[in-house]
Amino acid sequence: MKLKINTGEIWDRRWEGIDVKAFKDQSFINDKWTLFHKSLIEKYLKKLDKDAVFMEAGCGPGQWCFHVSEKFKIKSIGVDVAEKTIEKLNEHNCRKGHVSFVADDLNNSQLKSNLCDMFVSLGVIEHTRDSKPMMRTLHRLTRPNGIGVITVPNLYSIHTFTRPVLSFLGKWDIGYEKSFSSRSLRRLAMGAGFDLIEEGILPTGELLGTFLIKRGGIGRLIERFCYFIERRQRLFGFITYIVVRKRNS
Repeated sequence: MKLKINTGEIWDRRWEGIDVKAFKDQSFINDKWTLFHKSLIEKYLKKLDKDAVFMEAGCGPGQWCFHVSEKFKIKSIGVDVAEKTIEKLNEHNCRKGHVSFVADDLNNSQLKSNLCDMFVSLGVIEHTRDSKPMMRTLHRLTRPNGIGVITVPNLYSIHTFTRPVLSFLGKWDIGYEKSFSSRSLRRLAMGAGFDLIEEGILPTGELLGTFLIKRGGIGRLIERFCYFIERRQRLFGFITYIVVRKRNS
C-alpha cells in the first residue's frame, strides 16, 4: 500500500539537496521563478519603512527573506511547513540578525496576529484543497494597512491541462495543486477581508508550457509570443497575481 506523504515531507524532499548559500547567491541571477516575481515584489518593498516586517508565507529555500534583509535592510520572517528545510535555513542563518525562519502550518497557524507589514505568497495556496483557512491566516498575520502579494497557477494556461497528464504518468512530484482564475483568487482574498490593490498576469513566457520553449529557435519564438500575449491582457498566462491590503478598521 502506498503511504500518503504530507505536504511538509513533499517539500522537504524537493529542497533536500539544496545548498542554501549557493541558491541565495544565484537565485536573483538565474532562477526564473524568482526573477518572474522580482519587479512586482520590489515595487511594494520600496514603499515600506525601515522598521517594517516582511514575511514570506511558504518560503522554501528562503531567498526572498535573505534578499529583503540584505538589500532593503528590513526584518524578514520566512514561514514554511517543511520542517527540515526550516532547520537547514536556521543552521545557515546562525547569526540571525534581520532574518528568521519558523516552521508553521498556515492552514492552522500558531503564529501571533499582526505579525507583518507585507507578505508574499508565491505559489503556495494552490497546494491545499480548501484555500480559505490559509487566506484567513494571511489576513490575521497582516497588520492594518499591510500589503500582500499572492501568485498562483492561472486557470487559463496549458499548465491546467498538462498537470493531470503528468500526474497520471507518475511525473508529478509536488502533491496536490489546483489553478485559479483571476476572479476566483480575487473573491477568495476579499472574502477573507482584504481589499484589492491590483491584479493581473505575471509575464513568464510560459503560457504554452515549458516543453515547447525549450525547443531551440522555435522555442524562443514561442516564448516571445507568450510574453507578448501575457503582457497585454489579464486572462491568459501561466501565473495570475493579486496585490491586496488589509483594511485599517
